[in-house]
Amino acid sequence: MNKDLVSRVKQWVQEDSTDVVFTYLSGELVSPDTIHKLSSFGVPTVNLSLNDKETFIGKTKKGQPIGMKNICRYFDFCWTSTQDALKKYCVEGALPIYLPEGANPEIHKPYNLEKTIDVSFVGQCYGNRPTIIQALKDRGIHVEAFGYGWQNGPLSTEDMIRMYSKSKINLGFSGVAGHQDTYCLKGRDFEITMSGGLYLTEHNLELEKVYNIGKEIITYTSFDNLVVKIRYFLSNPEKAEAIRKKGVQRAHTEHTWEMRFEKIFTLMGLI
Repeated sequence: MNKDLVSRVKQWVQEDSTDVVFTYLSGELVSPDTIHKLSSFGVPTVNLSLNDKETFIGKTKKGQPIGMKNICRYFDFCWTSTQDALKKYCVEGALPIYLPEGANPEIHKPYNLEKTIDVSFVGQCYGNRPTIIQALKDRGIHVEAFGYGWQNGPLSTEDMIRMYSKSKINLGFSGVAGHQDTYCLKGRDFEITMSGGLYLTEHNLELEKVYNIGKEIITYTSFDNLVVKIRYFLSNPEKAEAIRKKGVQRAHTEHTWEMRFEKIFTLMGLI
């Protein structure tokens, strides 16, 4: 695969006026030599990595890390959605750019549906998630969870987006699996608001950089705080609606994938 990748990119560069080579690769898939060869074609390269909390080094394979550590220095730009990974990239001689994920408004869009579910969560069942979901149910809160590992099972993309509109509150978790008190931005942080859902998620300092907390999305700091906020906004739908609308507006004005790429390409001098 590494040989085919180099051959294919070389063909593109020779046959077409290629402006940039964009990849989503890790050390598990490619060798440092492969990326070094890609960079020798004279076309700017940028790689996206979405979880450098856990996988900048990652596991080892034949004694080598399978994350970004050994290959990042060979890209012209390294796009990471993990703010505290910037230092790690710099230590390895790479040039990192911090930008979170985004959402596609052509896919993540609101549906005019009756809100029949008080609280929903869409995502895998692991870590403290099942404990919290069950504890909410024990408190008498109507909450439904969807995804691998939950009784309801996973949803299709369209059904997932429709669920955001059918839910009065869309629940989020910001933690990183297997790491206590460690948080990162998630795709759903932008997909739910872009889809027109009211978003209530675990507080994470990085969220403060992309939303006005309490006015565009809601966050919680403990289980008891979560229960209080759920009950408050279920009892005050007009205030929930005001926050939901502002969240939608912020997502559409600042958090589309197109805007993320525009910034990357501008920094690279391509536009």
